[in-house]
Order: sequence, then C-alpha cells, then structure tokens
Amino acid sequence: MLQDQISPHFIYNTLDTINWTASERLGTDNNVSEMITTLAALLRLSLSNDNFLVSVAEEIDHAKLYLFLFEQRYKNRLHIHWDVDEGAMHCKILKLSLQPIIENSLNHGLRAHRYYGKIQICVLLDSDTLLVSVEDDGIGMEDTSFANINQQLQQESDILHSIDTITNKRYSNDRRF
Repeated sequence: MLQDQISPHFIYNTLDTINWTASERLGTDNNVSEMITTLAALLRLSLSNDNFLVSVAEEIDHAKLYLFLFEQRYKNRLHIHWDVDEGAMHCKILKLSLQPIIENSLNHGLRAHRYYGKIQICVLLDSDTLLVSVEDDGIGMEDTSFANINQQLQQESDILHSIDTITNKRYSNDRRF
C-alpha cells in the first residue's frame, strides 16, 4: 500500500521537475510545459484510486486530456465533435471507460489514414439509460469481424443475465434476512 502511494508522487514530482526545466529553458509559455502539465493531470486522474465510478463530466475531462496529448503529435489532422447531454454530466460511469474506446477509434479506425479524420463522441441520457457512442470516419470493420464481436458480446450478456437471475432467485428465496 505504501509503495502504491510513493510511486505516483515520484512520477508527479519528476514531471514537475521536467516542467520547471522546460520553463527555464523555453520560457513559461511553451508547448512542452503544456504537454507535461496535461500528462500530469491525466496521470493524477488515472492513478487515483478513490472510486471506480466517476461522473460523466470527470470522465469527459479525462478523455479531453488524452485527446489534447494525441493532437499535439498529429496537429490539424483530427477533428473531434462532442455531443453531450447536460443532464448526463452528473451520471456515474466506470472510471477510465471512455478513453480506451476513443483510443480504439484512433488506432483501428484512423491510423490507416495517418490519423486524418473525424471522431464524434456522444453521451446522452435516455430516461434512466446512459448512452455513450464513439464514431469515426475511418476504415471501419469487416462484416464478419463485426458479427463475431456482436455474437461474443451477446454470449457474455446471456451469461451475465443468467448469473443475475440465479443470484436474484437465491436472495429472493432466502428468508434469513
């Protein structure tokens, strides 16, 4: 537990030292310092183990930090459009769930186009359901791969539903409460 606490602090302190050095050599307003500061903020959000669930607003902030760093490498190639329902901002979402989806969109959809393209990220609240989608205008996926993934997801969903049904039956029949 102590090691987990020391490692992030070491990383943050090292990044701060690198940032100070860059600021001394390049001036306070430089792209290197901005990227280091962004990386430090991204790591703080990623490494903090306070909760497994965060608000949609926090998860979007994390994703935007990731995209900022990506865009520094591939300037003027990527166009990101956010469509976020204000009512969804307070909803809870699994921490670090949005960034990997965006990363997949970049690596599997846009890499073949040298990261030129558009990504649309939508977060909508429909009644009591949070809908999250990430779409890109990249190369897409073969129909067979798409069908295989959907089949695997359906099988996993069926297994989870079966486990949930068994668990609910067990608890509803247990009268020792």
